Amino acid sequence: MDRLIFRGSLRRLNYGRWDSSLQAPGAVGMEQYLWQNQILFKQYGDHVKRASERLKKESLRPFEQGKLPAVFWSSPKVDKDALARRLAAEKGTQRGPVCALSTMEPSPTLEHRGTHIIGRVRPCHVLYHYQIHAVLGWMHARIQTWFPFYIQIGMNGREWLARQRQRAGLRYRQPGNCFVWIEDYAPAQKLREEQLKTPWAEVWNGFAQRLTSPAISGCIGPRKADRKTIYSGGPCARGSRICIAGRRWRKTPTTGCGTRWLR
Repeated sequence: MDRLIFRGSLRRLNYGRWDSSLQAPGAVGMEQYLWQNQILFKQYGDHVKRASERLKKESLRPFEQGKLPAVFWSSPKVDKDALARRLAAEKGTQRGPVCALSTMEPSPTLEHRGTHIIGRVRPCHVLYHYQIHAVLGWMHARIQTWFPFYIQIGMNGREWLARQRQRAGLRYRQPGNCFVWIEDYAPAQKLREEQLKTPWAEVWNGFAQRLTSPAISGCIGPRKADRKTIYSGGPCARGSRICIAGRRWRKTPTTGCGTRWLR
């Protein structure tokens, strides 16, 4: 596996149905959340603004306490990963939180229309938490700071694999995101296959929610049903593997282009 993206949503808030009279998706989960918390529809705007400001404050608190960079960029087109890596290099960060980056991005969110809450896409303030995890390596968590608080988690499978090989005592060379030499291919391949058996729900429930739950639970209350997060796979990248031994080579790429450029 190469680059992996997982998306998380609060199950209690993120369900609904198409409303033909409004010509928009009705946010049934959000409407029920308002009813259960005794929030009038006319109070919706003020409530979500307060919740959003609280989420931003709570989410950035660990970076402020650790005196780590928290940077806002007005353009969503900036290469956030490259910027975060540069900040990590400048501070010499080898493990743990690196920085928080924020910007405005089009995101699926909710709005009050008459006596209904509907879904729509609009620019939202989002926060990116970057860190170097002891097991998984370089990764990020993206938090949408407006209801319904979607999250996104990104990681690199090859960085994860490199850390597996280090713990197993397997030597390798990895310039950038490519392994150009592996001392013993067979055990290295077994480590890669172990990644496919990962119980992702357990991983994120034990790790990713520590990045997002403190802020979200403070915004939407103590009900466990409201704070239950479900995850799904997002865009992922899978790279080709070409192994060369002496004059012989074998490949397991996804396309046949390897023959041309190797010869």
